[in-house]
Amino acid sequence: SVVSALPRAVAASAVAAPVAAAAIAATAAAGADASRRRRTMASAGPQLPHHEFEQEVRKAAIAGKHDIELAVFTPREGHDSTVFLLHGLGDTAYGWTDAVVGFYARALPRCRFVLPTAPTVPVTLNMGMHMPSWYDLRGLGDRDAESCDGIEDTRAFLAALVDEEIARGIPASRIVLAGFSQGGACSLYTGLQLGVTLGGILCKSGYLPCAGAVAEAVTDAAKRTPVLMLHGDDDPMVLPSWAEKSRAAIEAMGVESLGFKMYRGLQHSASIDELVDATAWLVERVGDGGAGDGDDDAGGGAGGAKSAL
Repeated sequence: SVVSALPRAVAASAVAAPVAAAAIAATAAAGADASRRRRTMASAGPQLPHHEFEQEVRKAAIAGKHDIELAVFTPREGHDSTVFLLHGLGDTAYGWTDAVVGFYARALPRCRFVLPTAPTVPVTLNMGMHMPSWYDLRGLGDRDAESCDGIEDTRAFLAALVDEEIARGIPASRIVLAGFSQGGACSLYTGLQLGVTLGGILCKSGYLPCAGAVAEAVTDAAKRTPVLMLHGDDDPMVLPSWAEKSRAAIEAMGVESLGFKMYRGLQHSASIDELVDATAWLVERVGDGGAGDGDDDAGGGAGGAKSAL
């Protein structure tokens, strides 16, 4: 079921796990599970009343030239919004298809969901082990001081995907960048530097990498993009203090609408409560009659998720 399978798959997306046999085993298990899900979905597809599932492959210059696989859920009728959802380190797009099938797509029948899988590259933090990664991680220290080699390539790739959606006729105010862990970090890093105001940026169990550089590059349009950060207060991998520091950095940039919510007892994973909150926020941002409807500046609020549990 979605409820039982999702936390197990998501928990393997460790953005800053120390090198250990258990971490390597978890990554291998996530990869095996993703391969199983890919085969299942390719042969039968998820049973969704309003969407069709397809797989696409794009060329991207991320850490060299790689084929980037996209898992895409396209509305059968009336496509009027798009959510890009990025997985975390060591995972794939198929670690998050349950969230789309069980929550997001059911609430947003006209929204297109695009889930890319990061290229498999060596990660310095994990002794050079090859795994899906949006940029390199070298240590467990200050996130702002981390070099994040390759993140600019990922930013350019995501910006190009956003441009494609706008070319399709989807207003920027109806597009959301979302992600978990390292994927959430990329969503913040990219969205805050775009020259357009998006419908929103959703960061789950993540942080803002290279915050000093982003503060210098943040655009006036991006400051009007609503941001929502969701995090577990017992996260041992992306520490809650990192999320709090990122929150403060984003506020200091002058972002007009920033939501932030901590979940008591949640580790580096997802919970039903968090998924429900994220779904409600997405509906508010890009659902029928949502805040982004007909509003290219997307200056609306970030929902009711501003409290800390």
